[in-house]
Amino acid sequence: MLRVERVGVRGGVVVFVCEGGPTGRVRVGESWTDRGGDPLSHRLAGEALVELKVLVDALARRREQGARVGG
Repeated sequence: MLRVERVGVRGGVVVFVCEGGPTGRVRVGESWTDRGGDPLSHRLAGEALVELKVLVDALARRREQGARVGG
């Protein structure tokens, strides 16, 4: 699960700034989460955000490994 570090407003939209692991922070609009209005097919529920974090972490590890091999 992503940990919300803070909630803010950007461009008139409520956003959640979440801990993004080794990649830094991730900013997600409220309407893209299960905290927004009625869910639509394009919104990310909590489970989808967890899956997204797993993917981002895997890509970051792959990038770090490539940097060590090539650098």
